[in-house]
Amino acid sequence: MPANEQPTSAKSLPTDNWPTSTTRLQHETESLCTSFFVPLETLPQHELEQLQAAGFLNDRFEVRLLREKHVPYLVRGLEYLPPGFASMDASRPWFMYWILHSLELLDDEADVAAFASRCINTIQRCWCSQLENKGGFGGGILQLGHLATTYASCLALAIIGTAEAYAIVDRPALLAFFLSLKDPETGAFRAHDHGELDVRTTYCAISIAALYGILTPELTFGVVDFVKACQTYEGGFGPFPFQEAHGGYNFCAAAILSILDGWDAIDEDALVVRLDTIRSYGAVCKRELIL
Repeated sequence: MPANEQPTSAKSLPTDNWPTSTTRLQHETESLCTSFFVPLETLPQHELEQLQAAGFLNDRFEVRLLREKHVPYLVRGLEYLPPGFASMDASRPWFMYWILHSLELLDDEADVAAFASRCINTIQRCWCSQLENKGGFGGGILQLGHLATTYASCLALAIIGTAEAYAIVDRPALLAFFLSLKDPETGAFRAHDHGELDVRTTYCAISIAALYGILTPELTFGVVDFVKACQTYEGGFGPFPFQEAHGGYNFCAAAILSILDGWDAIDEDALVVRLDTIRSYGAVCKRELIL
């Protein structure tokens, strides 16, 4: 493939004929990366054999995932983290969720089962029951309950999927925690007591409530209307009304609408146009004209 030719699946960043320093830098980056988009069938046999010997290609010269390297790397994260990770103490449930989910995607049920008890014990100790504002899973032991770490904790337990894992979730207490964070004016949810309120935190509450069977009318009241108000003139969704649309919030809003069957409330066509506009190289940018 010529160095100045883009792959057929690529879509360059749109400029609307108004180039800026940002778009120029983007195009320079695209040009530098394009040379690495080389179809395997164009490589000489000896290069294919080198890639195969390194484990990147299977016996049919097809790209393969290096599972044998990914799994040990992930398992090390459940066994021990170096001192530099001390600053991440408030992210314990996230590490467990990210690693367990990755192992699950790699079909490594054995390691998920091997670390299940340790993960369950740690998550159980993260439940906020000894502070003034009780409820929810915190990021660490004796830390404030937070919707994001409650989301990570409950998903990690669901991945483990045993009766012991599900048993540590006090569902009435979890529902009470969610309701304590619900904003009566907007219908959305705060991240923690007196915390921020947006589509992200609302997604955490709604998705976990649906997963654990505690999605009540009181909990869902006003949520779809809040999400509708977050859709911008761009077609995407901001964190709360009148804010810039962002890829992460698009996901959270779409998930909420799917769970609550609320697609009719928003402009679906505008969202589709938005997603197509920010598509680049087969991926999606976070927001308009962002590298």
